[in-house]
Amino acid sequence: MIDESLYYQVTQRFEEFLQVILKINKMEEQINNSIYGVRFFRRFNQELQHKFSNKVKTVLKLKRRKIHIEKTLALV
Repeated sequence: MIDESLYYQVTQRFEEFLQVILKINKMEEQINNSIYGVRFFRRFNQELQHKFSNKVKTVLKLKRRKIHIEKTLALV
């Protein structure tokens, strides 16, 4: 009787342990999915920053050119 009770206790603890392992695996999968999402949005954000920084540089360059042309025309 004691052996049987001990067997059930060990079996129950082992099943609980397996459930914890399964939960940890699910959590790991969720974390990996979250990391993938963060990396995706980081890359997307970097691309947007690059595009806009290039546009800002172009606008500033054109403004300087316009000012230079206006000064040149004012002299003429």
